[in-house]
Amino acid sequence: GCTITNSGTATGFGGGKVLQVVQGTYDSKTSTSSHNTMVDIGLNVNITPSSSSNKVLCFFNVNLQPNGDGYSGGISIVRGSTAIRTGSSGQNRGTAQFWADQGDGSTYPMNHFTGMVLDSPNTTSETNYKVQFASGYSGQTVYVNRNYANVNHFDSTCTIVCMEISA
Repeated sequence: GCTITNSGTATGFGGGKVLQVVQGTYDSKTSTSSHNTMVDIGLNVNITPSSSSNKVLCFFNVNLQPNGDGYSGGISIVRGSTAIRTGSSGQNRGTAQFWADQGDGSTYPMNHFTGMVLDSPNTTSETNYKVQFASGYSGQTVYVNRNYANVNHFDSTCTIVCMEISA
């Protein structure tokens, strides 16, 4: 077997502590036809870091469905007006952290996205983190907290949780 002996007190591990936790929720239903340009869902939270060297760890979940078979939508997390951790853009594509595709011909399945990002806001001012979304196809709609047929489904909720982590 393995024997572990713990003697003394660990030192030099001052960073990595959770200093505060804030949560935001979005319970309503919304949609957008904005093609490749991200717009606010309404899911956001404010956090005020106690030190500019601290990090902010954000988790979020979003329930999203594109408008029908073969269409798509994208999701990004944003600090203020700055998108964090998005993909590169090219060939008429927008940038997103996640994207959803409705490819099975059904009106009912919902895409559930859980995301995480570790950010360095470099400020002690109140900072807003929000989730945005866009349609992947011109003229098509993408929905949050409902399927595009808006029938035979449970209402759902989106959540964002941000934690200040000491440096």
